Amino acid sequence: MRRLGWLVVVALMASACSGSSGASSRTAALDATWPPSSALAIEEPTPLSLDAPPTKAAAVKYASYLIDQIDYALRTTFPAAVLERGTDRWGQRCEVCDEVVELAQEARAERQLYEFDDWSGYLLLARELEVPQDPAAYWQLRMMLWQPEIRTLDALGRVVETTPYQQRETVLVLGVFKGEWRVFAWDFLDPAAAA
Repeated sequence: MRRLGWLVVVALMASACSGSSGASSRTAALDATWPPSSALAIEEPTPLSLDAPPTKAAAVKYASYLIDQIDYALRTTFPAAVLERGTDRWGQRCEVCDEVVELAQEARAERQLYEFDDWSGYLLLARELEVPQDPAAYWQLRMMLWQPEIRTLDALGRVVETTPYQQRETVLVLGVFKGEWRVFAWDFLDPAAAA
């Protein structure tokens, strides 16, 4: 699913070559119609309210909400703020969030959409983490996710790339910071390391 390198180059070359007024007006007209109304009609998942105190059940529910946000971001090319928060207070990045944001932004820049069936998965392990001198509650969730086959469609609806179905084990660390759930780490495990 990572096509980042050449897509970024193509996007930069396209923006550098749009100097003529004809090309600029065509680009502006296309941008005004992208993404299509079918993508804009998809409703963003409803934000979750914070349970106080945060519980294991609430952490699992929030993880499910994050998967819904990934689905929404890839289908519409508009990642939600929950995926764009970037660095947490420990200086770590949410790698899965960063990848989804990049894929959504690339698709919008290239006027492409992703088409796929629903994601599914199940919880393998949930445990509370204690951080010394930190009163916040943190939860580590280990999950098995089934990523459906993802088809990349161009502006005319033609399939230009297909990413095959994958079963991926992931570890997610959630916590509460400034009164709201935050992703503190989210990584896919190397299949060889999980064995």
